[in-house]
Amino acid sequence: MAKRRRRRKTPQMTAEDARHFSQGHSTRQAMILDMAAAERGCNCEPYQDWFTYGRWRAQGQQVQKGEKGTNLAIYIETEKEDKETGEITRGKRPWHTRVFCRHQVAKREQKQAA
Repeated sequence: MAKRRRRRKTPQMTAEDARHFSQGHSTRQAMILDMAAAERGCNCEPYQDWFTYGRWRAQGQQVQKGEKGTNLAIYIETEKEDKETGEITRGKRPWHTRVFCRHQVAKREQKQAA
């Protein structure tokens, strides 16, 4: 039976953290988002108006029902431990994510405690 991988929980992100990118900017991704904005007829700027679902949630926004995200291919950092030597090898692997522009979200309503 195949060993099941545990998915690491992403730490809770603050609204301020959600607006900043620690890994820099990709010109290729910026071009993809510029083309997607042109198709939508909006003037959303890459890295200012485009965020993942989780980043919008951290900013108090909700992606509107029925909205379709724009796919981006990114690379995430990985660590692999050699079982014999205990040496940790770092690398990168491809990952796909979806992003939404500011025209696809609305202010999230806060639930009131009863």
